[in-house]
Amino acid sequence: MRSDDDGLYIGMDMKIFQKKVYNFLERPSRGWICFTYHFLVFLIVLSCLVIGVICTIGEYEEKITQKFIYVEIVLLIFFASEYVIR
Repeated sequence: MRSDDDGLYIGMDMKIFQKKVYNFLERPSRGWICFTYHFLVFLIVLSCLVIGVICTIGEYEEKITQKFIYVEIVLLIFFASEYVIR
């Protein structure tokens, strides 16, 4: 048997979950897990920058460009999913 209050509690649980996700993604100073996640995202962004620069150098362009297409696709999916979650 379900009462009318069950829907209210489910809604409250969802709000609490949304608040936790928001705090995790927006406030990296709230614990070592948040800091580690944001540090890894920083390293990923930095590596994207380095890959972009290396791919423009003539002698490395042919060797690296083909290999990093898959890396770019994975990173695109990662950043797009993080954007959607936010």
